[in-house]
Amino acid sequence: MSRTTSSRTRRLIGAGVLVLAGVVPATIAFARPPIGDDPPVPPEPTEPTTPEPAPLPEPAPPPPPTPAPGPQIPPTNLPGPRFVVQALRFRANDESGPDSPGSDEVFAVWEADNVMAATHVFEDIDTGDTGTFGVTERCIMPIEPITVTGSATELSAESGDSWRCLQYGHPGPLSFNVRLFEDDSVIEFWEWACFRRGNGTPPISCTDDLIGEFNQTFTTDQLLFALPEVHTWFESTVSLGSACGGDACGDPGPTGPEYTFTYRVYRMPDFLPVLNGGG
Repeated sequence: MSRTTSSRTRRLIGAGVLVLAGVVPATIAFARPPIGDDPPVPPEPTEPTTPEPAPLPEPAPPPPPTPAPGPQIPPTNLPGPRFVVQALRFRANDESGPDSPGSDEVFAVWEADNVMAATHVFEDIDTGDTGTFGVTERCIMPIEPITVTGSATELSAESGDSWRCLQYGHPGPLSFNVRLFEDDSVIEFWEWACFRRGNGTPPISCTDDLIGEFNQTFTTDQLLFALPEVHTWFESTVSLGSACGGDACGDPGPTGPEYTFTYRVYRMPDFLPVLNGGG
């Protein structure tokens, strides 16, 4: 019996082997590519991509150009160069004439900023003599009255008025007029109409003879060129001859008097006055 079983068993095993042999090659054949077919093409390698850079921020617009400065109005509350003008002296190079009896009696009248001032009368002036103006009458501009007997714009040292220069001076430009007279009046000294600026001809009633006059104007640039520093000054001497000569002046001589007049321009510190209320 064991033989039969063994033989049967062998037949069964053999049949299973055959079946298995028929299945396995078919499975393997199915997994292989068909003979003669091309192998599958591998995918094309993709090129590496560079990431897009982040956009740069827009540059800020340039600032608008600074406009060129135009004409500027200078401030009026700042210090500036300031000056005073003072009369120093006069000299008689030739008095009214050697053939005229007596000596000259001389006084000066100056005018600036609508203020007129007349000095006292210098008596007994002969050729070669010098008259020096006192401290209370020598200021030509800007005038500050000290004592006033009449009008503050018509000052007379002969009548008792006195004056000085304003301590803070006058800004440039400067403009003033100076006249030198010989006093020929007997009773009345002051007749202001004789000295006012008009058409250049004094009234007929004037008895005082004009020795000579001059007008002077200095621009601010001229003053700064001559006086670049404060507390400096310059002096100037002007020749004054008579506006007339000979008999036309009541003088029998051939010529009128010849005088010189000396004044000083002084540069004050650069500051402004303190007004009422501290302004």
